[in-house]
Amino acid sequence: MDKFAENVYALCKEVQPYTHVLAIVALLVVGVMFVLPSDETRQKGKKAIPYIIVGIIVILGAVYMGEWITGKIVF
Repeated sequence: MDKFAENVYALCKEVQPYTHVLAIVALLVVGVMFVLPSDETRQKGKKAIPYIIVGIIVILGAVYMGEWITGKIVF
């Protein structure tokens, strides 16, 4: 079971930088949507922001929760 906890922790550490990159790319795409002259793209950008923020919280929360859980597993 200890090896399992180490593998989960390693996976969390490996995935974490990619989550930051994906969050930045998503926010950049929304920023470009705001710059485009169409009202329709601006509205879509406004609708996408809450989903991006919730997604960032869920992904990063899962990474930190995985690290916390593996820290608590001791046999």
